[in-house]
Amino acid sequence: MDEGAPVTQLMSKSIHTVTPATTITEATGTMIAEGIGSLIVVNDANQPVGLFTTTDLARLVSDGASPAETTVEAYMTDEFFTLNAGNGARDAAAKMIGNNVHHLPVVDEDGAVVGMVSTMDITAYLSYRTATDMT
Repeated sequence: MDEGAPVTQLMSKSIHTVTPATTITEATGTMIAEGIGSLIVVNDANQPVGLFTTTDLARLVSDGASPAETTVEAYMTDEFFTLNAGNGARDAAAKMIGNNVHHLPVVDEDGAVVGMVSTMDITAYLSYRTATDMT
């Protein structure tokens, strides 16, 4: 069965990470400056321990918490899924659909973050593949 392109060819290598101790104000500033909707929360070994997304930010606002005094750890999503760098596009799509997620950190053999693959990356790949199959 064709697994499609390796996720290392699809993923964004320009990833943005924060630590659990990063304040919400700082994390949100990064998201706005970079035009992104999620950050990977990593430990000292650059291994993912969570994701901080715009949905998490909405929960903070709903709770009335102070973004300057609250850390990412308090609101990050700590139940998340990753992909191994050797996985293919089909693996990524199946994991996203099966778990109703839009972003998957990609990790190397040591569990360190090397990229992020999103539903947009999968869509772009499938669009390109479909277009080239038609020619």
